[in-house]
Amino acid sequence: MRILNIDLDFFLSDIRYSPRDRLRPTAKDFKPWPPEAVHDFMERNCGLDPAVRLPGILVKTHDEVFDIWKKQIQTGQLKTPFDVVHIDAHADLGLGDASYTYILGDLLHALPSDRQDPKRGGSTGLHEGNYLAFAVACRWLRTLTYVYHPARRNDLPRFLFRGHDTATKLIELACYRPEDATRLASVKTSPAPLSMEPAVPMNIVSKNDFRERDGFAFGYVSLSPLYTPKEAEVLVPVIGRYVRLFDRNAFLTLRL
Repeated sequence: MRILNIDLDFFLSDIRYSPRDRLRPTAKDFKPWPPEAVHDFMERNCGLDPAVRLPGILVKTHDEVFDIWKKQIQTGQLKTPFDVVHIDAHADLGLGDASYTYILGDLLHALPSDRQDPKRGGSTGLHEGNYLAFAVACRWLRTLTYVYHPARRNDLPRFLFRGHDTATKLIELACYRPEDATRLASVKTSPAPLSMEPAVPMNIVSKNDFRERDGFAFGYVSLSPLYTPKEAEVLVPVIGRYVRLFDRNAFLTLRL
């Protein structure tokens, strides 16, 4: 099963990193794409057809999809493992926080079925900038395709990858003792892991090179107000021509 996961901040002229004032950015600094360009991307790159809209949902912050996936999995609406195509200005794997210490040194000690209620917020808990790493820890993902913004910096946290090397393009979580996980960034030689998680191949592709040919089962769209100006919300109905954005209750009870 293949799903489309879009953040509205992908369709901006630049990328906002680490907002500290909790205010929305301005359209002067982060100009939204013209609607025609979004139409073109949805059709040419994502392979979507307005005559056959994808069932989907609109969320405020991107980490909300973690809980939606959890509910869909519980009801059998979403089968694991699934393939995620992540169209976003950020990788959402946790670069810049310490969530890897919690995931690798604590969460992975639990059975996969007991990892679906992780702690939230702070520098180590689940939030909108790292929720995909938590989804990998739950063993929900089979593959991850990251369609990145032209202004992207390297935003992949190396400790989540095989051999702590992002060049492998394999997310391979290692379970460590808690004290070893917290010192990964300060030692030259990594401690021996207690166990390894199944590897998740990651395809990293530019917006121009991305072409979807296999189709999607569901679409998820995030407003991400800390990263997008209010003016960008005019693009939601544009995306809505290709992804039918149900309300939460209706979406979670869909029978496909």
